[in-house]
Amino acid sequence: MIAVRFSLLPAVLLAVCIFLISVVSAFAENIMTAKQALDGVKNGTVVLVDIRSRSEWRQTGIASVAIPLSMHERGFIEGLNKLQSENPAKTIALICAVGGRTGYVTNLLAGRGYENIADVSEGMLGGRAGKGWIPSGLPVKAWTAQ
Repeated sequence: MIAVRFSLLPAVLLAVCIFLISVVSAFAENIMTAKQALDGVKNGTVVLVDIRSRSEWRQTGIASVAIPLSMHERGFIEGLNKLQSENPAKTIALICAVGGRTGYVTNLLAGRGYENIADVSEGMLGGRAGKGWIPSGLPVKAWTAQ
């Protein structure tokens, strides 16, 4: 009986690995670079949303083509829903400082059935995923309270 259990272990581990790889691959398809996000906005296939806080927007400015919609404020999900309904054929790309929050939010939204959400994982400032919007010299504008 014990020998049978141990012989199943490699098959179970293989199945778990295949499942995890497929999950990671599904999310990896929803990652784009800062330059890809800018090009997508310019060609009409992407809406870029900066999900950082107001103080971060004030400190660094925002991407010139971004819509500021802070994940830290009430109405965030409603704002995303509105953007998706107004832009049904476009990808909603999320950007934060270094990609941590966008990765978390993108995965959370995907788990809740949202589609066409992408993660600009290098963020505004750069990190493990890339140079970042600002260090890449992509266009930035000052943010003013609305």
